[in-house]
Amino acid sequence: MIGVISMCIAACSNFAGLASCRFLLGFFESLTFPGFSLVIGSWYTRKEQVIRIAIIFSTLSSFTNGIISCKLDPRTILRITDSSRGVTR
Repeated sequence: MIGVISMCIAACSNFAGLASCRFLLGFFESLTFPGFSLVIGSWYTRKEQVIRIAIIFSTLSSFTNGIISCKLDPRTILRITDSSRGVTR
């Protein structure tokens, strides 16, 4: 659902459409961490929950921060992929 709403942002032609898409995107993203906590809480004991929730929070936070810092700039993404193959620009 988050991906569909993210793609709908590209089809927005005015501020009202953009604001409504951003609101829905924020609403569905706000359910992510509580949803993970609920699933982990129902499957694992209290002792096992601590490490699993810590892993999920650190992984998703690192992923989100990486996207924000990269800003999805095509030049940055190309530079990262080219440097992994030994190509420099």
